Amino acid sequence: MPSQMTSRQRVLATLNHREPDRVPMDFGGHRSSGIAAIVYPKLRKHLGLPPKPIRVYDLIQQLAIVDDDVPPANVVAMFDEARSDLTTAA
Repeated sequence: MPSQMTSRQRVLATLNHREPDRVPMDFGGHRSSGIAAIVYPKLRKHLGLPPKPIRVYDLIQQLAIVDDDVPPANVVAMFDEARSDLTTAA
């Protein structure tokens, strides 16, 4: 397993049934892989971004459309940090 993979290498490794350096995460790559509309304002606030009206893509699933100013790298880093906190708390 390489120490640091690009997002492309990570996805390709997973599709080829090889172990990536971490689990690939799709955050807003397509509108159906977004974030729950109720949580989206909290994410924007956590990232220090100004509030924006929530645009909902899927009324059934209540998925927010991720705005272009949300930096995907920061979101992935935040999830990695949260995951680390959960595993060390156990």
